[in-house]
Amino acid sequence: YKISSFIIFFGAESFLRKKTVKNLKLKSGNVVLDVACGMGGNFDYLFKKIGNKGKIFAIDYSSEMIMSAAKLAARKIYANIKLIKMDAAKLDFPSDCFDGIISTIGFSSIPDYKEALNMAIKSLKKGKRIAILDAGLFRGYFKIFNPLIKILRWPTRWDKEKEFLKIVKSLSREVKVEYFLGGSFYLITGIKR
Repeated sequence: YKISSFIIFFGAESFLRKKTVKNLKLKSGNVVLDVACGMGGNFDYLFKKIGNKGKIFAIDYSSEMIMSAAKLAARKIYANIKLIKMDAAKLDFPSDCFDGIISTIGFSSIPDYKEALNMAIKSLKKGKRIAILDAGLFRGYFKIFNPLIKILRWPTRWDKEKEFLKIVKSLSREVKVEYFLGGSFYLITGIKR
């Protein structure tokens, strides 16, 4: 997983995760939802923002990922992380309960991503932020590498056709998109209406 993450992120995983967390504008004591948390790659960055008084709810559909994330949380002594094995399309958190929602290369691998995104934003407090970092295709001169991107990301069930931006725009305000590494990654940030 670590090797594939390095390849998928082109060695820029730390930078991209930090930037995604920064866009949430979290404060000490905030409560965050990490959708498709994987092995817990966002935990360190989130914990630095919310501290011991905050809480992270981390969900993933894969039992193996939840177990790996639990090992990381135990090793780092993060007692404020609640790990839940759950289909993101069946989120059942109350409305307006999170101060931030993050997903890093997550929504693109969720089959019913539209419902997952709708339910996630529903659980976000009004005026709070969602940040979605996901993979795209190269743009401009780098387009010639797109066949390689498709091969490298094939094991992750990545689907470039999913339209997160349209959904986030319909449920949020001040939506912005940033592109990184020749367009091979994009970061969507929005504020719930």
